[in-house]
Amino acid sequence: MGDLLLFLRDEDNTPFCINWTVKKDDNGFKRGLDLKSTRTREENRQQRAKFRHELECIYYEDAGIRTVQVTQAKIDFDVACNLRQLYGYQQHRISVSAEIRQKIEEKLRSIIGKHVAPIDVSRTIIEEFGCDLHDCRTILYQGVWNRRLRVDLFSPITFDHPLKPESRDVLEVYGHWFGRAA
Repeated sequence: MGDLLLFLRDEDNTPFCINWTVKKDDNGFKRGLDLKSTRTREENRQQRAKFRHELECIYYEDAGIRTVQVTQAKIDFDVACNLRQLYGYQQHRISVSAEIRQKIEEKLRSIIGKHVAPIDVSRTIIEEFGCDLHDCRTILYQGVWNRRLRVDLFSPITFDHPLKPESRDVLEVYGHWFGRAA
């Protein structure tokens, strides 16, 4: 699938990097590039792939960069879908002030864990704050992305269904992917 070189900062605001080597599944780290092979060729290809990944790891280690093997199978499906959706809203502009945004987030926070969907309170929010439906949806998704609204990322997040409270913190579940040390 590809690799990512992440540039991050630790608790002390010190910059560091992590090399993510990304494959669809764990078998991707064993496969070579050839599609047709005999059993012997397959074993040789797997051995070469293993050595290639070990060499990559050593190469980055020499520069003080940890390598993490990441696969699609290692991330919860709903988390992946939610993050993809939430990220898509990060560049959306809203037509209200920061103060109004905060008040709208308070209204949305008040329905987390209740049997009320964001769409159900959006009319009240629109009338009270003079915004539109796009603003309501964008404020919700940006609030979740920026962790101001703590909802369950392990369940689908949709504007027309009630928001579940956070059950597990994704940064705790996947934090080992981002840490300076394993």
